[in-house]
Amino acid sequence: MSPKSTTEIDARFGLAERILVDGLLCPGYRFAPGMMLRLRPALVRLIWASAPAIRHALMRNAEVLLGPGHDERDRKRFGLEVLSEIQQFTEDLVRAGVTEQIPSHDDINSIGNIRQYFTRRKAGGGIVIATAHMGSFEVAASILVQLEKKVHVVYARDPSRSIERLRSKLRRKLGVIEHAVDDGIETWRALQEALENNEAVALPADRIQPGQAGFECELMGRVTRLPAGPFKLAMTAGSPVVPAFCARHADGRYRVRVERPIEFNGTYRRDLGAHEGVRSFVSAFETMLKRFPTQWLMVFDAFKTRTEEPAR
Repeated sequence: MSPKSTTEIDARFGLAERILVDGLLCPGYRFAPGMMLRLRPALVRLIWASAPAIRHALMRNAEVLLGPGHDERDRKRFGLEVLSEIQQFTEDLVRAGVTEQIPSHDDINSIGNIRQYFTRRKAGGGIVIATAHMGSFEVAASILVQLEKKVHVVYARDPSRSIERLRSKLRRKLGVIEHAVDDGIETWRALQEALENNEAVALPADRIQPGQAGFECELMGRVTRLPAGPFKLAMTAGSPVVPAFCARHADGRYRVRVERPIEFNGTYRRDLGAHEGVRSFVSAFETMLKRFPTQWLMVFDAFKTRTEEPAR
């Protein structure tokens, strides 16, 4: 997808989000939370019907994430479920901001690989926690602050002022330190300093934000582009990367899966797509996508078409 098309989707989705959050969700969850839950299916179908660029991107992503053997009805069902997940994510955020209660989740004893995590942390050098736009950030952050004394979070400013105020309020309550990705070199220096001080840095590794550098790699058997920042940061600081993903399970509770630390050994390489550490992250991400495909909150066309892919 061209940068112009991506910007167009971002602008349309941002406008819809501002109207939805500022005009409906915030007042709705203050005064009529039950009604808001009943309205979700109608709101999802309204977005699907009124945003053709988003609809097209979701249908294209479904081709890859669902795999062969699925027809157009399956892909439409996928797209509606992704929009429903985004709606629920927004609802959780607004509700948490209003009630100051984090969505229901399991404690840190259930997320796996904790022993390896703490063993690596004893060696020092900071840690880069590579996440994805899945599940609930607030749940993931509430668990990370149980593991770390200081957690630095990289985020993209939201077009909705209401969402931005709610997120900042919750992050202050959780005690995480915010860094906006669009602050550029200042954010990069702050993250490097945090790692030098043996602190934790959490940032998304699944979506390139405006102004970020990216690289091509293979995901789910197709070519995609991932942000270079998390991996370059680990290489320059000599810190390990720990993939960590949040997803809502069948019982309605969120769980965070923490993978084994991936060593980058401080070696800087330009061919990130071929780096064994990056491939390890991608493998862990693919496992989550196969299990929870509709919980990847991706409304952009994430994969190259076959004709765009380079010859092998």
